[in-house]
Amino acid sequence: MEKKVLVFISFLFVFFTVWGAAEAATLYFSPSSGSFNVSQTFQVGVFVSGEGQAVNGYSGVVSFPRDKLLVASVATAGSIVNYWVTEPSFSNSTGRVSFEGVTLNPGFQGSAGRIITITFKGSKGGIAPLEWQESSVLAADGFGTNVLRSVSGAQFSIAVAPPLTPAPPLKEPEEKEAEKIEIPKPEPEPAPLEVKEVKEEPLSPFVKFGTIAISYLTIMSTLVVLSVVAIGIVFYAWYRINIWRKRMRAETKEVAQSVLSAFKALREEVAEQIELLDGKPGLNRDERRVRDKLKEALSVSEEFIGKEIKDIEKSLE
Repeated sequence: MEKKVLVFISFLFVFFTVWGAAEAATLYFSPSSGSFNVSQTFQVGVFVSGEGQAVNGYSGVVSFPRDKLLVASVATAGSIVNYWVTEPSFSNSTGRVSFEGVTLNPGFQGSAGRIITITFKGSKGGIAPLEWQESSVLAADGFGTNVLRSVSGAQFSIAVAPPLTPAPPLKEPEEKEAEKIEIPKPEPEPAPLEVKEVKEEPLSPFVKFGTIAISYLTIMSTLVVLSVVAIGIVFYAWYRINIWRKRMRAETKEVAQSVLSAFKALREEVAEQIELLDGKPGLNRDERRVRDKLKEALSVSEEFIGKEIKDIEKSLE
């Protein structure tokens, strides 16, 4: 039992050690050292390393000795940052450089992600260290977990440039050995070229009037063309509607004639049946009622069909 507990504890220790190492991130400078002269400029890049974990948020405050270094500029060219929460800035009076930025999804995963580039200038001889005052690196896990494990500083040596050694004085040649030195005459300087300013002449009233007339004619031509097109469309639509109405009138008349012919034949047949019933002696009550119903239905049908045909003809006029 004790062995199983020891094995389980060892497993947890190895797991969390590997998990923590896999999700660790580092902020560092490159180059981290070097020697430069006073008044000489040099660049230092701020990088993030997050090989085991995708990261997407970075912030930091870098301090530098303001008596030995001056910041000339802070550049974001080649940066992995897509959006700056706080634009990179610097202050030579306080000796600080600050930044805060974000890389959009899926974040950054690698060993050398450039965040900013700082350009320094040596101002005084001595050792000039770069140190982190504030720093954080957030994981791209949706929770903003700070996975910064370590930061690395930098140190630079600023040297005073040696003074220039004066050249030895030239010995004057003895009179005997002196040779005549012909001093070349200076060439006359070329006369300066006179650059005359060319003034644009204002347009004459005729030219202005012509320009306005051309613009007016262009607008009027466009309006005339559009009007002609619109009239053509209306005329074509009217023409097509008239053709359709004529065709419908002709078809309606044909249908009316057919219906009237059919109804006329039906009416004659029904009339014959009614005459037979009327001529038949001794009609009982049911037969007389059938005869009366046939007469009534015939009259109503004839009136209804005539009315509907007239309505259709009116709607097509």
